[in-house]
Amino acid sequence: ALQDERVRSPFQRLLKNLVLLLQLIAVLLAVLALAAPESGSQRFTSRLNLILVDTSASMNSVEADGRFRFELAREGVEEIIDEITGERGMVVRFSSRVEPMTSVTSDLSLLRKAVQGLSAGSGVSNINDALELALSIAKQDAVVPMLANDSVSEDGEEVLPPQIDARIYVVSDGALPPWSGDSFPIPVLLHSIGDASANSGIVALAARREFSEEGDLRVVVEIRNTGDEMISGFLDLRLDGEPIAESVQKDLEGGERWTRSFALQGGGQHQIEVHWNPDETDALPDDNSAWLIASQPRSIRVARVGKKNFLLDDALSVLPSVVVESITLAEIDPETAADEFDVMVWDREIPDQLPPGVGHLVIGARPLQFWPDEIEMVSQPVLVAWQKDDPVLRFSQLNAIDGTVVETYPFPLRPGVSAMAECREGALLARFNEGDVRGIAVAFDVLASPWPLTPSFPFFVEAALRDLARVSSGIESGIRSGDLIEVFAGAGVSRAVLTDPSGVQEVEIPVLPEGVLRTSAGDELGIHTMSWRKGKDPDSEWIQQLIPVNLLSPEESSIEPKPSIGGITTVPEREQEGFWGGARSELWPWFLATALFLMMLEWIVFHRR
Repeated sequence: ALQDERVRSPFQRLLKNLVLLLQLIAVLLAVLALAAPESGSQRFTSRLNLILVDTSASMNSVEADGRFRFELAREGVEEIIDEITGERGMVVRFSSRVEPMTSVTSDLSLLRKAVQGLSAGSGVSNINDALELALSIAKQDAVVPMLANDSVSEDGEEVLPPQIDARIYVVSDGALPPWSGDSFPIPVLLHSIGDASANSGIVALAARREFSEEGDLRVVVEIRNTGDEMISGFLDLRLDGEPIAESVQKDLEGGERWTRSFALQGGGQHQIEVHWNPDETDALPDDNSAWLIASQPRSIRVARVGKKNFLLDDALSVLPSVVVESITLAEIDPETAADEFDVMVWDREIPDQLPPGVGHLVIGARPLQFWPDEIEMVSQPVLVAWQKDDPVLRFSQLNAIDGTVVETYPFPLRPGVSAMAECREGALLARFNEGDVRGIAVAFDVLASPWPLTPSFPFFVEAALRDLARVSSGIESGIRSGDLIEVFAGAGVSRAVLTDPSGVQEVEIPVLPEGVLRTSAGDELGIHTMSWRKGKDPDSEWIQQLIPVNLLSPEESSIEPKPSIGGITTVPEREQEGFWGGARSELWPWFLATALFLMMLEWIVFHRR
């Protein structure tokens, strides 16, 4: 027995030491867990995932199961967040505007919270700005990598050029304009949302005053079936809330466009509403209504200076709300010109110094303040470009001056000058602006071209006069959600508010210098009202301007999901292991779990002694 006791004694001492050893290891692991250790090199951050969420109008489409497309987008973002566990992320929403919803973070719960607060609006998709923002953030996040095996050179650690370890997710139905930039240095992954494709809607609404004394109005509306199946519906037109014609029924085949024109007699201010009422197969309601405001514009005071030009005089005479006074160069007083006139039209005659504070339309002459040097003559110049989105050229076709002008002196581009229409030698039409002197210059005598004999010439003259006089045509065809609302209310404005179409919500608008009222259009489509009053008298009369906000976007009305983003060329996804090493991950849960396991083992060993 004594011999057996001697044999068991070392094992008993070992057993006691084992219990103590297990306790010490468990305490050590618990302390390490409190230090929150992480795996991976401390010099690396985990991959950055930039999640761009489309909140444009097309995301309001209704799918076959009755759910809105944006609900599916939220689920898609949740799936992406599940995929990037252990990495970093950032959420950016984009519609007409681009807005970061979170900062770059490894706390993915913040991304989920941000996405739950998002909803689709009624704007268009500004994917280009969203991608540019994402790429800028990714470049700022670039790090200096090292080899996966941490190898070093003789002089120390091997240094490599900064690398971008990021990727961009775009959660959208793909109803996006094509990317207009260069190829992407990082992967861009489209997470396509939705299945519905049947839709028809109003994609254009425009109006203009006819050249008549009564100021008759011509309204044109275009409806497009962007799907493949036939859609039937009724078109209603209302003037100040009252129907002005019987509803027109139309069956639209897949891809068909339908343009309808209405004539309204007389002037004055009117609210025009157009409603398209499609059958049940239509999936997007946002593009089924549009609004337009027609008002009588104030008169433009025009000084006509220069040689006889019956074609120019005829164009000026037919323009509504334009009062023309013909004067000579000697009769102009530069100090009072801005008080007497809104625009001065110079035809082949011009002073050395243009009067300040008034708009100038210069035809067949060279403003010496901007082009002091002689310009070489060019015969029959060929147009190479013109700014079709310029407000002055929006309704003008310049084919009549393409290679047909007998002779011209094209304006060289310089500071303060921008080309509206160009030939290889310079600008045929140009804007100039420096200090208080601004205007539009035509680099040739219009009588040396067939342009005045075409309908586009009076359109150009009217648009130029209104642009230079800063007077609208009286036709407000609307802006889009998210676009800038800008009203020139004049000096003395003490308070201004913007009321939404429902008349419920009012937003205070700050008054900028010279009475400029500026804000962004909200997501509610319809007629918004900008109201302001002048002076400090609380009983002073409110002045109002109606501002229609429409969708009118063929891209947003085309709701069929797309598999890719046009114009995007990217690099393939980089593997997480190897050159970059694995993403950093927290190790403290493993240390804590091991410590608990050892404590349980210690308890078992202690009670089996």
